[in-house]
Amino acid sequence: MPLLVGGSNTLPSGPGIPDVRATTVTWTSSSGRITSLSDFDDPRSGAFVMPGVAGTGLPDYAFYSDQSPAFDGSVVRGVRAGQRQITIPLHLWGPDRPSCLARYHRLVQDLNPAYGPGTLTFAESDGSARRISAYYMDGLTGQEDDDRTGRHWMTAVLVFMAPSPYWLGDDKTLTFHVGGGSGTFLPLLPLRVRDSQVLGAVKILNLGEVDTYPVWTIKGPATTATITNTTTGESFVLTRTLTSSDTAVIDTREGIKDVRLNGSTNLWPNLGSSPVLWPLRPGSNDVGLTVTGTSTASSVQLTYTSRYLTAF
Repeated sequence: MPLLVGGSNTLPSGPGIPDVRATTVTWTSSSGRITSLSDFDDPRSGAFVMPGVAGTGLPDYAFYSDQSPAFDGSVVRGVRAGQRQITIPLHLWGPDRPSCLARYHRLVQDLNPAYGPGTLTFAESDGSARRISAYYMDGLTGQEDDDRTGRHWMTAVLVFMAPSPYWLGDDKTLTFHVGGGSGTFLPLLPLRVRDSQVLGAVKILNLGEVDTYPVWTIKGPATTATITNTTTGESFVLTRTLTSSDTAVIDTREGIKDVRLNGSTNLWPNLGSSPVLWPLRPGSNDVGLTVTGTSTASSVQLTYTSRYLTAF
């Protein structure tokens, strides 16, 4: 889809350049340095996105299927979204050649994939934003001709590869406590109930469009923690005596899947023989929390990030 983004001042004119200013695009390097790719308000930025952005919609899907001699067609056994390729045509300029080259060298340094992935962020005028981790793959290879470069400007079609196809929204953190009170379970945050054995049931809303895998943090004292997604029927149980100074972290995220005590001790054996480190489904999830051996200092914290199919 055509995309030209920026602020409120005079835009470049010419055929094929729409006046669309609602979306901004930034690149955050692996070192954390942020570069605006769409800042028209500050002409010193020297970069803006040209029409021709691609790869911001649905990802490519791979279908796994079997054929049978008994009937026509096939049976689909699974569907997987593949890595995403994102294309961003970019115009880079400077008031003179030294300043243009300085901006070019900074961008080249920040795009270097050898230092790890960066982050592309598409932000809307209402403050909402979606981001994706990606590697620079192609585009700044040094091709020079009359249509692509001048003394103090250049254009390039940047190509990024995102290992995960999903765009990320806001991070959410919810904390559940055991404490004194009337004994009535209140669906408020932080949640508190009188019973020191059961934190209770809660609805957790995943505003994203695909499954998201949370990080659970359990602060002692506790002896066992059973965490169940009653919407899907999946659960896992951590059996380990935690003192009031102990913290167990169960990271269910794809590609990580780690369980640690105080950041060091491996707690995988304490999850039993076949734990299901389940995701939050899109929409409402009914989650049950049962913790034994607790006190008023005990808590369970949930952190997750909504994931989306598109950048907008």
